[in-house]
Amino acid sequence: MSRLGKRRTFWKNFFLFDDGTYMGRNLSYDAGRKQAKILLRALLSFVENSEELKDCKADWQAGTELWVTHSTLEGLAELTKRYNDSLEPEAIRNALNCLISLKIIEDKRGQTNAKTRTNSKVWLFALKFPSIDKEENLNWLFKQGGEWDKCREAQKNNSAKVPKTPKEKSQGADWQNICGAMLEKHKRLTTNELLFADDEMKFELEAIHVPLALVERNKPKKCSEDISPEQGSQLYEPSYEEKQRFEHEAFLEQVIRDGVGKTQGHRIALIGEPGAGKTTQLQTIAFWVLDKNLGLPIWISLADLQGKSVENYLLQDWLKNALEVVRVKEEQENAFADLFKNNRVWLLLDAADEMSSPQPLTEVSQQLTGWVKNARVVLTCRVNVWEANANALENFETYRLLNFAYPQQVQEFIGRWFHKDANKGERLWQELDKAERQRIQDLVKNPLRLALLCSTWQGSDKGLPETKAGLYQQFVEEVYKWKENRFPTTEQQQEELNAALGRLAKRAIDQETSRFRLRHKFVREELGDAKQPNSLFWLALKLGWLNEVGLATESATKEKVYAFYHTTFEEYFAALAVDDWHEFLNHVPENPALGVYRIFDLQWKEVILLWLGREDVGKQKKEEFIQALLEFDDGCGEFKAIDRVRKGFYEFRAYFLAAAGVDEWKNSCQADPIVAEIVKWGFGEFKVEQNDWVRFLETIAEEAQTVLPQTNRIKAIDALMKLIDNPQLNNFRRRQAADNLGKIDPGNQKAIDALVELIGKPRLDDGTRSQAAYSLGRIGSGNQKAINALVELIGNPQLDDRTRRQAAESLKQIDPGNQKAINALVELIDNPQLDDSTQMQAASSLGQIDPGNEKAIDALVELIGKPQLNHSRRRLAADSLGQIGSGKQKAINALVELIDNPQLDDSTRWLAVSSLGKIGSGNKKAIDVLVELIGNPQLDDFILMQAVFSLLQIDPGNEKATDVLLELIDNPLLEDFTLQQTVSSLWQIGSGNQKVIDALVELIGNPQLNDYTRRLAAFSLWQIGSGNQKAIDVLMKLIDNPQLDDFTRMQAASSLGQIDPGNQKVIATLMKLIGNPQLANIRLETAESLGRIDPGNQKAIATLMELIGNPQLDDDTRNLALSGLGQIMLEENMPSVVTRLKDYLSPETYKNDFERFNNCYNIIWRCAQSIPYPAFYQAWGLASK
Repeated sequence: MSRLGKRRTFWKNFFLFDDGTYMGRNLSYDAGRKQAKILLRALLSFVENSEELKDCKADWQAGTELWVTHSTLEGLAELTKRYNDSLEPEAIRNALNCLISLKIIEDKRGQTNAKTRTNSKVWLFALKFPSIDKEENLNWLFKQGGEWDKCREAQKNNSAKVPKTPKEKSQGADWQNICGAMLEKHKRLTTNELLFADDEMKFELEAIHVPLALVERNKPKKCSEDISPEQGSQLYEPSYEEKQRFEHEAFLEQVIRDGVGKTQGHRIALIGEPGAGKTTQLQTIAFWVLDKNLGLPIWISLADLQGKSVENYLLQDWLKNALEVVRVKEEQENAFADLFKNNRVWLLLDAADEMSSPQPLTEVSQQLTGWVKNARVVLTCRVNVWEANANALENFETYRLLNFAYPQQVQEFIGRWFHKDANKGERLWQELDKAERQRIQDLVKNPLRLALLCSTWQGSDKGLPETKAGLYQQFVEEVYKWKENRFPTTEQQQEELNAALGRLAKRAIDQETSRFRLRHKFVREELGDAKQPNSLFWLALKLGWLNEVGLATESATKEKVYAFYHTTFEEYFAALAVDDWHEFLNHVPENPALGVYRIFDLQWKEVILLWLGREDVGKQKKEEFIQALLEFDDGCGEFKAIDRVRKGFYEFRAYFLAAAGVDEWKNSCQADPIVAEIVKWGFGEFKVEQNDWVRFLETIAEEAQTVLPQTNRIKAIDALMKLIDNPQLNNFRRRQAADNLGKIDPGNQKAIDALVELIGKPRLDDGTRSQAAYSLGRIGSGNQKAINALVELIGNPQLDDRTRRQAAESLKQIDPGNQKAINALVELIDNPQLDDSTQMQAASSLGQIDPGNEKAIDALVELIGKPQLNHSRRRLAADSLGQIGSGKQKAINALVELIDNPQLDDSTRWLAVSSLGKIGSGNKKAIDVLVELIGNPQLDDFILMQAVFSLLQIDPGNEKATDVLLELIDNPLLEDFTLQQTVSSLWQIGSGNQKVIDALVELIGNPQLNDYTRRLAAFSLWQIGSGNQKAIDVLMKLIDNPQLDDFTRMQAASSLGQIDPGNQKVIATLMKLIGNPQLANIRLETAESLGRIDPGNQKAIATLMELIGNPQLDDDTRNLALSGLGQIMLEENMPSVVTRLKDYLSPETYKNDFERFNNCYNIIWRCAQSIPYPAFYQAWGLASK
């Protein structure tokens, strides 16, 4: 076969498409979404009803993984007909190809050779769902922002790794030293010097620093409501699925250095509670990047922007200070910008929640453009602010800082703190570790609060507090004692100062901007003259409650700016200044504009919880407030008759706040019914009349599960334990309840017992057992019963491989290096009677528990070398070796030998090449074999392209790999299909690469090029050509070309909008296209593009609204418009969205068109989390006029 013929075969195999098409019009994703939904609904119904069909066999395996073990296109067509929505075989082919290309389903026909698979009439595939519930699965996959949307977006936005950089010097500037010097200026403990008031408490960061673990979180299924950042312990957000846990060093090495993750280290968000150590973690990353020579770290405290753009701040403030000059020269600015353009800079953006912006994350998103866009970005943010604006930075990979583990890390921190007085530290530990101290144990898992506890204990051995408010009160009292000698104050002065700080904090929190950065004039209005000795302002500065943090750059007089020493104390002092709960809620039902609704303001939630924790507030006042929250009636909609809703949007918000409130005030008589209601909303309830377990809408259930760990912990544990014991609860819900119990109370023996009992059930399906093992890995840290159960699972040859792999993964999480597990697996590996499959599984599991274990690698290497081993087993062994053998020469040698074996089938060679890309980073032997492979003219392109990708993984920037792709583009005989795939591949490796940009520009200018390939090239330029003038020029020509089809011009305009933000010609072109009523699908995509380029664009919003309400359009198109609307609307658009969509939330729509109801409900739910209640009420009322 000619190389060209092989190439065509390769692309068909590589992308697994039977009809040789890929992306765009040839493979219709719009139609595919609708077809896929019909197909999967039929398949799920088929399995649910345990039916039989000659040409379709499917069942659940490994718990929630749907396997279709045999099917034909005709058989699947017959299946859809059986469930009323008939599809033709070719429509099913398109649906399956879309699902495969998006990596939603896994093609299981890989055991056959490439040609057979291409022409096969038989389809074998698998799909991993979150549950076995049909409606829940379809909602998860097809709802707005669901798995389909995520995978589609990931397909568009995949980006490339950036190579490590040498020491930087340009324009005579030593940027390495400059960045290091600037970092030193910012180096500080987040709890600053106020904690260290005497000589016994003088620490360097390294002396008391206990590294925190992080957990990567998948994008939320929705934008959740205002979540208290300090409630609960450890894993407290069920609406997010944990993807992977990283210990501190592993995070630095894998995520920061190696670029593990969806953005390959380019866009990282670190989120956490107040005082969780976000700034300390960011400082650690900054110095680590500098020390490891990974690039140039530049620190920006986002509150310092004060209305400036990031670009202007960098040039006008940071660069000027860094170079220590009065005026920066133009050539210095250009050299500085070049560092960004060449991907040399790490931007470390601290405290997005402290920005003077009502929508801080949206503002950050809009500013990461132009040459700034090329920087790697690590950003920190409070959890509640991140979750309330999650869609704004959806392209970031998110890592949450975990609290200290109790008891290990808490005890370690106390020991480090009291290293000069071990006896005092031991007394604190003995008091803290008492059984009745569960509440304070949970409280001090937060690093700041533990530091506060240690500092107060340092000066006084008095008892431990029970609430956050109590802890802060003790600390405030101790500060006045510590400062007594230098700045003596009377009790009256202290009371006056606390009251004045409270008034100042209340005013600041009520501001839309600069809540945490306080101008001099603003502070003086409450505290008097800062220069006058013993004034309240003077005292606040001397005592450290306020600190000068800079100058107001937008002020002509360079007015000083101050901040409370930590934002949590601003909230505490504000709580002290509230006498009457009506300051939080004064409901005027007929005219909310006249009322007070701070209960719905994100920035007031922490203040409210601290107020409820105050000992000096009467019980009756607290009870009245809780009751007012429970009885709140928002007047927006009649939901009582809708079984899976039952409450209004703001009624839920008020109730959820009450649930969090009874954690701070545990004596509330409402605590038990509140917790019971939250459990019901989160997990459903058994309805006798229906003889079924009824669940609330997924949005409500997720929020309830998020709130549950924030409420009274002991009562929540009791409620979940009762739920687990409920005989009507099915295995799936029991596992879910046990999982949540473990999040609220990590290590809870009842939860562990429930999961172990589930695992041990002989008739349990593999999927539920696998899920139980997964949950055990999240909650059973160090628990011997959990460890024993997982070891037993791994060694059970009767179980499926997936369950045993999950058991190994869980064991790695809760007890890495467990010797009992290692011994059991080694024994399995050494058993000569063991079949190859079990031996390979044991070796793979051993490698997970004990990475790099020589015994595991030896076993896999030996298996790979067995001549009698079938191709399937050899492929699996090669894949396992790629997962556990990172950097091990023995593993690399085995894969190299495998690749060089002339008898090897292409599929196994491809997998060996892929595995080598995972473990051979920087290894010369691995690089050499891949370079040699790429140069082989006889090589099938199926392997050629994987060799290119693997080479770029282990040797980023390898010119040989890039040259292969550029050579393909230059080939005039190349078929359109192959050219399209080459173009699609180039953007993944060519960020900022001028050779690649030039090749794409030249390709776009080729008059013989078809429109689809031109669109791909334009899309590729968007990904790699930010700010590049050549790219801008060629895209402008495309926009101006009247001969091009509208879709291509739209893609060019969208790409140009990303490369050259603010280009008015782009907006004008998209506005023109959006105005053509004949182009429904184009208008949909154009509106989404316009919304991304110009967020909140009224024309885009109006167009999507029009499409949603157009009865001539099919349901899928209208639901896609709903999805697009949810992605591009800003807060200012939300009232009109509520007005337009609220009529869809009727019992009739719920009954007759549940998907429409659910989609509209989710969008309005998101609006209700963002806009003030009076504005929502008005929008709802306007809709009925």
